[in-house]
Amino acid sequence: MILNGATGNRIGGVSSTEKNIIVSSQASGIYISGSGGNIVGANNIGRNFDFSSSLPNATNGIEIINSPNTAIGNSLALNYVESGSQIAILINDSPQASIINTKVGGAPFSSGIRFRNDCSQSKVGDGTEDGRNYIVTNGSGVFVEATSGNIEINSNWFNQDENGLPAGLLSRLHHIHLAGSGNTILNNRIAQDQEHGIFIESGSQNNLMSQNSIWGNGLNGIEIGDAAQGNISPPSIISITTSGFQGTSDPSATIELFADRDDEGQLYVATTTADATGNWLIPYDHTPV
Repeated sequence: MILNGATGNRIGGVSSTEKNIIVSSQASGIYISGSGGNIVGANNIGRNFDFSSSLPNATNGIEIINSPNTAIGNSLALNYVESGSQIAILINDSPQASIINTKVGGAPFSSGIRFRNDCSQSKVGDGTEDGRNYIVTNGSGVFVEATSGNIEINSNWFNQDENGLPAGLLSRLHHIHLAGSGNTILNNRIAQDQEHGIFIESGSQNNLMSQNSIWGNGLNGIEIGDAAQGNISPPSIISITTSGFQGTSDPSATIELFADRDDEGQLYVATTTADATGNWLIPYDHTPV
């Protein structure tokens, strides 16, 4: 527990031999409140040293409240956080938090990572292989509440293990659930969810999603609620010719083309921009079969 303005502390190390084993607490495993600039390094939270037994803490794995610039994880040793009955990592009113190289697990219907209130400029993943998070939960993977927003979720693997193989746990809720606005979702693998891969609630606006690999989910790869994203219209392919893929969209929209046998978007192909009337073309150098 870190409270009352204590800064510059580190919980956990930078190697597997320096990990803390934080299990079976009657509350959260790590609790930081009113204290910015602290580091939660490599730990086993909710699991024993060799990961063979689940020993969850009663509520959250890590709970951060009113503590800006909190760093969770490091690039040198995998951090492991499992939730108790609630959330693996709760970031509440704590801007500029960062979460990297962390394997996130959780109890049924709990969230892996949840942002509440002002957590602007926080990041889940940093766009590098060493900073990738592995988010394997039975509930929501990352949930941005309506009171929060301006979160970047970059280059994480949802329901994939460290070798890129299916983790074997089908999430019962959306991998990424956006209720707040202004979020950026980039270059993530989002796979094998019973619900939508990404769900954007009504009222959530100005979210950017680009070059995510999405496949094998029970419903849609991306589901946009009524009145979300400014009521943007999904692009349509109207023809495939020797010139390429031709389609329509909202005027001046950015269009990304994906290939996927399940119509979700597993393999990114190319990007273009629609003209002022909403027409677009992505060249294709093969004759259609």
